[in-house]
Parts: sequence; structure tokens; C-alpha cells
Amino acid sequence: MKGSVALHNKILVPTDGSKGATAAIELARDLLIGGVGEGVTLVHIASIAKEVSDFSIINTKRVDEELVKAKLMHRGRQILVEGQAIFEQAALPVDTLIELCDDPGDRIIKIAQEQNFDLIIMGSRGLSLMKELILGSVSSKVLHKAGCPVIIYKG
Repeated sequence: MKGSVALHNKILVPTDGSKGATAAIELARDLLIGGVGEGVTLVHIASIAKEVSDFSIINTKRVDEELVKAKLMHRGRQILVEGQAIFEQAALPVDTLIELCDDPGDRIIKIAQEQNFDLIIMGSRGLSLMKELILGSVSSKVLHKAGCPVIIYKG
């Protein structure tokens, strides 16, 4: 629409600690500095299924699910602290959210819908074709199924 400006008041930024996710966080920060948006929430969705699938097929040790969950939550909190620092250096407020689930893409979409986010900005990890076929691409799923605009940022 000519003359209209899209307002993205609530921005959701999923992060997994990768370079692409960090670039997406920096883009969200820059948008806030530029006056686009009023708030950002960083979300880390840890996938137990993905973590277990990353174990070698040869590894026959029994997986302690509670230990895996604790490690995932600890790592997720570290990732969110690093993301928060990017906003705090610019004196900008940021909210965080961490969750465990089996399908991060679906959960990101659900969070965006339930909390009425106007925009999702996420990085592209560039998974190998084989991993993408087996695990599915989180960014691709969010891009195609979210009910709001999505920016896939490759920094």
C-alpha cells in the first residue's frame, strides 16, 4: 500500500547461538535503534529429539533424558545471556524465553501466534541437505507456516 508503513511492534527472534542467529539478533537490535518495533523477545527452543539424534548410531549407551534436558536448559540460558548482552550494550530492553520440545519450528510458530508477534527474525544455519531432509529445516518451516512476516537473515 502506497504511503503506509508496516509496524512491527513485537519482534520474536529465535536463537540457537549460531552465527546466523547472532546476525538476526543484531538486525533486530538495529531495527529497534532505528525506531522499528517496540519490543524484542529472544527465544531458545531446545529440541530433545535433535539432541538425541546427534548421538552416533554406534553409541549404544542408554541416554539419561533428565541429564540431557538439564544440559539443554543450561546451554539455552547461556545462549540467551549472550543475546541479551547485544541489546543491553545498546541500552535496549529485551525479553527472553526458553523451552524444551520435540519440534522447534512448530513451537516458534505457536509462540508467535499465542503472543501476537508482528515479525519473526531468524538466522539460517545452512544445514547440510541430508540433515535438512531428516530433521527438517526450522527456518523453512517457520517461513512457510507462520502467520506473520518472517525474515530469514544470513549474516
